[in-house]
Amino acid sequence: MDDFLWDWVLSYQELVFTRISPEHKLRIVSEFQRRAEIVAVTDNRAKDVPALKCAHLGVAIQFDIEVSKEAGDIILLDNNFSSIIQAIETGRLLSDNLKKVAVYRLPEGSWSQIWPVFFNLWFGMPLALSALWATVFCMLNDVVMSLAVVTEKPNRDIMSRPPSIHGKDHLLNIKLLIHAYLFVGILECFTAFFCFCYYWIDN
Repeated sequence: MDDFLWDWVLSYQELVFTRISPEHKLRIVSEFQRRAEIVAVTDNRAKDVPALKCAHLGVAIQFDIEVSKEAGDIILLDNNFSSIIQAIETGRLLSDNLKKVAVYRLPEGSWSQIWPVFFNLWFGMPLALSALWATVFCMLNDVVMSLAVVTEKPNRDIMSRPPSIHGKDHLLNIKLLIHAYLFVGILECFTAFFCFCYYWIDN
């Protein structure tokens, strides 16, 4: 088939290909990838290993041959394909929660600790906490707050989002860093300095 026919065939949301050879399966995977689609392939025959390797995600089951297991990216231990949906949802939830922890930890663990030291060295402003108490506070506060964020439930639209692109979508990106340092970090710093200065002047 030419590109026009492939565009027409692959425009459908649900497709069924029957009695296809391993070469045809590899061609189908390649045509989907040419159109910026994310492709997952599963099979248990040695002839289908090229398609399994070519796909973005190669899925093997526990009772597949060893060649398929080695070529696959994940192995379903319970031989249940519905586990893939659950695994995708769990992976997206972990990624979202790790981003939330990063937004909380980045400014709190670095940004809000640099400025008190800076003001102490250059302007002689006393430190609110000693190094020991700052370490103890960070260990207790960060662990408890991070656990609270990590155990959050998934959003309702978590499975309606497009898949992440390997090598392009990262855990830490410019948008997250700007939000962490320029919004959350500055807000934390001004709040902490206001409380400390108010206590310092009052006493």
